[in-house]
Amino acid sequence: MFRDRIKRKKVLPIFFETYVQLVYDQGSLYATSSELEAIVLTYEDRKGNSKFVYLIKKIKNILKALKALKYISIKEFLRGLRILNKMDSSWIYEKINEEFIHLDMIAVKKEYKGQKLSSKLIRYIIEESKRRKIFCTLETHNLKNVGIYNHFGFEIVEVIEIPDSNLKQYCMVYKDKS
Repeated sequence: MFRDRIKRKKVLPIFFETYVQLVYDQGSLYATSSELEAIVLTYEDRKGNSKFVYLIKKIKNILKALKALKYISIKEFLRGLRILNKMDSSWIYEKINEEFIHLDMIAVKKEYKGQKLSSKLIRYIIEESKRRKIFCTLETHNLKNVGIYNHFGFEIVEVIEIPDSNLKQYCMVYKDKS
């Protein structure tokens, strides 16, 4: 999204913080332990969510993200917002008209990579969706990750080209084989 590595390191935490604040009311944070070696942020569709309330929260968070203008130009900021807006999960409502849990973000501390902690969390979320008999969804922008998610039973249902970038969003749904 931001080609300059230094700018990216300063701006992405601002965008990340405002995004987490936006979905916090409808999301959950799962961790491997209190040490937070690995975490998963999920978003859940809950009936009764107000689109108007979500829009107001989105506007407030965009205003909070304006502090990124210390590091990037208005043009870069607007481009970032356009890209993030296209990277949303609205495809889920087009493909699935039922309750779901969306595996939104996965993060593993560097020193714990390669220990299958993210696999443990992904399996937990899948089991939760199976227990509740709801869909489990996710997106990735990295084609290499598609095979990893296929291994867990996720299948691509749509590929979205992200304008103003060379990114593709691979939209995936867990298919329970049992």
